[in-house]
Amino acid sequence: VFSVAFEGNPELLDLLHAFHANWNVVHDGRTPLLDLLHYKRPVAIPWLLAHGADPHVRDHEGRSALHLAVQQGVRDTWLAALLAAGVKPHLRDAAGKTALDYAYSRN
Repeated sequence: VFSVAFEGNPELLDLLHAFHANWNVVHDGRTPLLDLLHYKRPVAIPWLLAHGADPHVRDHEGRSALHLAVQQGVRDTWLAALLAAGVKPHLRDAAGKTALDYAYSRN
């Protein structure tokens, strides 16, 4: 699941979805959605959100998908997709930072 999401191949994503893949499975403290953002490979974000990936899950440091997206400097369209999916911008991670705090530190 992680490697297919990481590559973002729509045909393989659709195939795994047809076999009821769990898009919210956790490995090393991250789901496929969080993993994509952690490694700055957001190509499959809209697909994952449309097919059941939970945008509200947090990693082992309490960071949401929005925290990671801002921290990694992903495009505004990905940020908009996360906000449209209901990720709350005011949530604080384990260090007490919001996504806006990460945006500010990136200038």
